[in-house]
Amino acid sequence: MTLTLLTKPPFSPIDYIKETLRPARGPQMVAISLQKGLAELGYKYVLNPKYPTDTVAVLQNHKALRYAIKQKQQGKIKTLLAGPNIVVTPKEANAIYEHPLIDKIILPSEWTKNFYSSLSPIIKDKIYIWPAGVDDPGEPTPLAQRDTILVYQKNSPDDLLNRLVESVKLKNYKVDIIKYGKYKQANYFTKLNKTKLAIFLTQSESQGIAQQEAWMRDVPTLVWNQGKIQYKEHIITDTKLSSPYLTNECGKFFSSLNDFIDKLNEMLNNLTNFTPRQYALTNFTNKKSASIFLDIINTK
Repeated sequence: MTLTLLTKPPFSPIDYIKETLRPARGPQMVAISLQKGLAELGYKYVLNPKYPTDTVAVLQNHKALRYAIKQKQQGKIKTLLAGPNIVVTPKEANAIYEHPLIDKIILPSEWTKNFYSSLSPIIKDKIYIWPAGVDDPGEPTPLAQRDTILVYQKNSPDDLLNRLVESVKLKNYKVDIIKYGKYKQANYFTKLNKTKLAIFLTQSESQGIAQQEAWMRDVPTLVWNQGKIQYKEHIITDTKLSSPYLTNECGKFFSSLNDFIDKLNEMLNNLTNFTPRQYALTNFTNKKSASIFLDIINTK
């Protein structure tokens, strides 16, 4: 089997140069994780060839998926996988995920699978769940040497952020704030090395890679969870909407200010009971992620 990874349709040389000069973010990091994991496994693959063949996984870009579908129509592709970063709903891009030539659809979590299945029941049996991996930086700074509580704000009200920060400061902890889209990854990692506990303020995460990066550095997380969001005309509900992979090993959810204070006290008094790094090493390394991806490909 020849595995081809597609993240873009064929580009002209100038477009290719522009694409490679852009900083890696979101979907690009997912593709990079998979490539690193496949390399660790010693598994050969081809990235963005002009003429993909055999088994093709389109990781992002609906134009790349449309191109791959045309190649399969011409008999050049045997098996076609799509996802996880192509469309926000299966009805987008002219309902491209409903195309009968797509063999398997990759989504990052259980709630995204349920959401897609509710909108397009015909694709339900094609969906497979695959979380991308994150880098392992090695043994983290010992917990006793950390003195900061980090607050990561993605899409929560500033009023909530301010009230939580005040509550944390009353406990005489240093507070650091990271705002989604306004930080460099290296700076985030530096802050995590000083962090005893990270608080995440996000309405939804399809996977939660920033949280996994915290867990890999042995930082437990306290995550705001409203259990409901609206995307365009769609109402999405799920008990783990803001952290699909959060477990008791790596943290807790909170739903209100009073609940936050209770959970914060509980976690700070029992930080050594959490094992987020071990949880991440078991489930979210690049190698583990790539292994799961290959299992999906080989599933009949």
